[in-house]
This record gives sequence, structure tokens and C-alpha cells, in this order.
Amino acid sequence: RAEVRSRVDEVVALFGLEEHVDRRVEALSGGLARRTELARGLLHRPALLLLDEPTAGLDPVARRDLWDALDALRRRDGTTQIVATHLMDEAERCDRVGVLDRGRLVALGPPEALKARLGTETLWLDTPDPAALRDALAARLDVSSRLVGRTVLVEGAEPAALLPRVYEACGPLIEQATVRKPTLEDVFMAATGRAFSEERPSSVVRGPSGFAEHQAGTTDH
Repeated sequence: RAEVRSRVDEVVALFGLEEHVDRRVEALSGGLARRTELARGLLHRPALLLLDEPTAGLDPVARRDLWDALDALRRRDGTTQIVATHLMDEAERCDRVGVLDRGRLVALGPPEALKARLGTETLWLDTPDPAALRDALAARLDVSSRLVGRTVLVEGAEPAALLPRVYEACGPLIEQATVRKPTLEDVFMAATGRAFSEERPSSVVRGPSGFAEHQAGTTDH
């Protein structure tokens, strides 16, 4: 009990709540209320912090402020944070990202390492008939690809250089082609075979040096 007052002062300062300490929580904005919840949960200096989509419903400024506070907590106290999120920019802050598909862990690693598995660039083809385009790429160009919803991910090096040949061989089957650097959303789609918007992710891990996300497929955990 002797530590309570000083500890309250510490967490209030950590989350920038000094001017709101005499207000009732229900009178606070969503971002301030979320920070208050975090401050309350940290009074006993937990080694592990569990956060279930902590930025849901927050505006962009409040989201940024909350993550800044979480980063400060990680750097100062080394608190491990397990966070559920469905926002890929939040997952980018992780040390490790894991993707779950129907209860199976199908990808796990640092964000940059996961993206690197797809190469320096990726080629995505929008098509009305994904299966036909996949088969045509294999038969006409001996190119491997995988179906991701109604999109085809072409595998292999130098996709930009390959693109003219793809159009020449399979142009009538292609509605749109995109060459881009891999993103975590690309990692999710490549690992699960579905667009990210088709699934509801479930959870994430953030350690003393960063952060790891677990995205659920059809099964929450």
C-alpha cells in the first residue's frame, strides 16, 4: 500500500493523464479512457500485458498516442505485450508475426523476414478465372503461381521483367496486373490463400524488444 500513490503518479505520467486525474472515466474520450485502462492494468508492474484490439474505435491521433505509450512502456520496463489486432500497420511494429489458418500456424517470423520470403517484388494478377490463368501460366510459360481468392500470385524472381511475357501469353485472362514490394497483407494472403479482408484476425505477441502478431483464420483463440 505504501507504493500505491507513487505508482499511480508514475503510470498517470507515463500515459499523459495528469490533467485528467480528477475526471470520471465515462467522461473521457475513447483514447483517454483506453489509456486509463492501460494505466490501471500496469499498477502492479506486470511482466506480461494482454491487450485485445486496444485501438479499436480510436481515431488516428489517439491510435498513435496509444502506441507511443506502449512503445515507451516496452523500452522502459521491458514489458512483454500480447496484442490482438487486425491492423497491418500495427503488426509492422512487431518483432514477430504469426499467421494462423484454421487453427494451424502457417507463418511465423519477423515482419521483414516474412516479406522477404515472397521476394523483393511480387506480381499479382486480377482475373475472372483464377484457375484458368494459373493453368495457362504453367502450360505456356512454365511459371508457378498460387490462387489467392480471385487473384493469382505469380511466383519467381524478377516479376517486372516477367510481366510482358505474361501479358503476351495470357493477356485475355488478365484484368489487371500489379507489381509491388511485398507487404504483411501479401504475406497473409500467400500463407492462407485468402484476401485479408475475408478473415478476422485474432491475436499478437510483443516482447521486450518488439512485437509479434497472431492472426486467426476462421478460429479465434
